[in-house]
Amino acid sequence: MNCSTGLRCSLAFCAGLALGGWILPRSRGADASSGRAEEALHASIRTEAHRVAEVPDRRPAAMAERLEIADAGTPFAQARYLLAVVEHATLDDLDRLLAMIEDVDDARLKELQFELVLRRWAQLDPESACVYVETGRSPAKPQRLATVFEIWASQSPRRAWKALAQLDGERLQAAALDGMARGWASARPEIMAAFFATLAPRDYDAAVVRLASGIAERHPRAAATWAMTIADDRRRIRALSDITARWVHDEPAAAMQWMLESNWHPRWDEHP
Repeated sequence: MNCSTGLRCSLAFCAGLALGGWILPRSRGADASSGRAEEALHASIRTEAHRVAEVPDRRPAAMAERLEIADAGTPFAQARYLLAVVEHATLDDLDRLLAMIEDVDDARLKELQFELVLRRWAQLDPESACVYVETGRSPAKPQRLATVFEIWASQSPRRAWKALAQLDGERLQAAALDGMARGWASARPEIMAAFFATLAPRDYDAAVVRLASGIAERHPRAAATWAMTIADDRRRIRALSDITARWVHDEPAAAMQWMLESNWHPRWDEHP
């Protein structure tokens, strides 16, 4: 492992732990009401899942037939019923679920339902989910790849990183990398520290730029701390300038305190 890369990872990792779990998708305070709304939604979904589980034949494909998702009512109800089924789906059930989605007329609803199934597929077998999406002809291919890599990166960042290099074309790679950044933001800090420590300097910088960008809105201090470890001067200055400009607007006192502690002098008007 490159010594300087290892040191940068250790510093950022310690900073992440000191922040009390910056990697969590929801934080205290301002996000409390949003968190309660999500909890209520998930509670509703769990209730529906338990109701579905009472069907004598518990295989998800059979549940899906009984629920008749295509005629379940509002788009929200349809998506909720499908999620209740997908939560328990196995790889053997995916073909049946995908076939059901093909019968949905509304394009937006179809894409929403497909994403629910795709997320479950990525949890079970990200490699085959990636192949399915990449070889398909959907105009939503970049977004779908981002979904697969988001989940893949949160579970196995090293394998996802290797698969990224095999994608055909910069556009798909960029979309997948954006998805990976979202996945990294939900992974445990120790996993991410170990993963970043294995990267070559050039790859490390590119990965940290994406990670910092992905967590900056909710965890600006952690994002800035990670960005400080970027070796390339131009990339580091640009990343820090973007993070601190927004941070100063949202939380000026906290941002200024961090800049003083870190001896970072913003260059908002002179991106190199």
